[in-house]
Amino acid sequence: MTIIAGDIGRFDDATSIAATDKIIIYQDGVLRKATPDQLATGASAMDGAASSTDNAAIRFDGTTGKLAQNSGVIIDDTNGVTGILALTGTTLNAGASGTAGTINVYPTTALKGRTAHTSADNTGDTLTTLATAAQAGARTYTTPDAGASASYVMTEGTQTINGTKTIPTLLGTTATITTVNATTAVVTNIDAGSSGVAGNIDVFPTTAAKGKTEITCTDNTGDTTTILTTAAQAGARTYTTPDAGASASYLMTEGAQTANGAQTFSSTLAVTGALTSATAKTDYQQAIPAKAVTAISGGAWVLTRVAEAEYVTRHTAGDDTSVLFVDITNEIRTSASKGFRLDSFDVIYKISTAALDAHTVTLDQASYADGAAITVTSVPLTGSLTTATTTNYKVQNIAVTTPAFGIAADSKYVIELTVDAALTSAYDLSGLQLRYSRNDL
Repeated sequence: MTIIAGDIGRFDDATSIAATDKIIIYQDGVLRKATPDQLATGASAMDGAASSTDNAAIRFDGTTGKLAQNSGVIIDDTNGVTGILALTGTTLNAGASGTAGTINVYPTTALKGRTAHTSADNTGDTLTTLATAAQAGARTYTTPDAGASASYVMTEGTQTINGTKTIPTLLGTTATITTVNATTAVVTNIDAGSSGVAGNIDVFPTTAAKGKTEITCTDNTGDTTTILTTAAQAGARTYTTPDAGASASYLMTEGAQTANGAQTFSSTLAVTGALTSATAKTDYQQAIPAKAVTAISGGAWVLTRVAEAEYVTRHTAGDDTSVLFVDITNEIRTSASKGFRLDSFDVIYKISTAALDAHTVTLDQASYADGAAITVTSVPLTGSLTTATTTNYKVQNIAVTTPAFGIAADSKYVIELTVDAALTSAYDLSGLQLRYSRNDL
């Protein structure tokens, strides 16, 4: 509807409008009057390009605000936008809450893939921010081909790292990895824990649920470093830790240690220093033959051959009392818990015809000193000798009540037998069998 020459009228396509005619327009919420020339040359006029691309966004040409030109930015009928080579803004949203978005980054060469940045559902309506720390210079951080779908390793949380990783330096002054699970890790230095924070390295076998070997560290006396290293090897070696049957320590080439259990050395053991042991061998035995036993008082005694390999000191029948003795001392060592320790002894004898009136045994330690009287110390015994007749030899064990190593210098042990025979008693002494312990180390 127009007003021509001040009147309101209707016109069709055949009606022409003069340059001076007034046309009513609606602009900025107000009805205004303008001539055709004013509309063509006024502040609201814009001169477009000769042609345009379908769905292309128009853009100003120059600074007059009246000239428009074509662009390569396409807004399709679904509001999809393409052709933007660079986009600068304060906040860019890809998608919206409830509508998934994607940021696609393409390489230079066509048909060579893309990198898509997407977002998975969070547990709650929370914001995940990807930020960079302050950089000391220009940096390029590259995502390598992991060979399979993978995740970035984070400084927090629990993760499993698969594949072979070559890391020139693992753990710096500020980096800490609490747990690393990897098939192969090639690194220059590994710190498990830090000063004041205990660390450990776990090594697992092939089979699941079959234990592990854990390498740990206890407190040193001072802030010192203990280094485990290997000497130059002439070939490939495997050093195996056997099952010691209990918690144990490795034997070292320095320091004092105690080795428990039986150790078998297949080659000659060369010892350049003192070899010591606090444990004595307890299974020693020594036979004291009849001829070594001396009768010093009482009746008559004769060394007699009864049969092949059977020799006795025989008492001639008579009502008398005899004392027999034997010096049983082997070597004496003056170091504590060293040398010879008598534990018990067997008296081997036979009584026939008539029982004895009495039959006793004693053990004494005799000690000597230059210019001094002999010192005789009685050693308590457990057990006694029979007086009854016996069909065969009696092997009577007499135990030392409190066995002890004989470490006194210039001393010896003496066993005395007292045989109180009846008138017709026959007595044969075959000898004694010493049972003792010995520690020569």
